[in-house]
Amino acid sequence: MRIITDGVFGNVLIEDTGTQKEYECPRGHRFATNTPIIIAVDDDPEYNSGPICGYCYVDWFKVNLNAKEYTSE
Repeated sequence: MRIITDGVFGNVLIEDTGTQKEYECPRGHRFATNTPIIIAVDDDPEYNSGPICGYCYVDWFKVNLNAKEYTSE
């Protein structure tokens, strides 16, 4: 198990389940992995997210955090 602090959501838990499982997110993305991304809450594992869709995770960053190049003319 690896816990990564991503600076946005806090702790991101990446746990190797040893078995590849298939998932489908609410937006319809289908993916398979044996290391799902889970947002972890310190000292409250019952509050942890379920597996996070990597496509939606990247989309969220693109929409909310991508910077546009600024040029002054």
